[in-house]
Amino acid sequence: MSSQGVDLKKRRMLITATAGVGAVGAGFALVPFISYWQPSARAKALGAPEEADIS
Repeated sequence: MSSQGVDLKKRRMLITATAGVGAVGAGFALVPFISYWQPSARAKALGAPEEADIS
């Protein structure tokens, strides 16, 4: 181990960079789960308005 002091600027930069990469990764990991909340094509078709010819 070195007898030099800890470089606090470098430590802060590494912590910030790690947190940023983690946040981006978490965002990408959430995309599939959020897309499951969207209705499927079948559900959209079931909820579509009906058309009737009343002439």
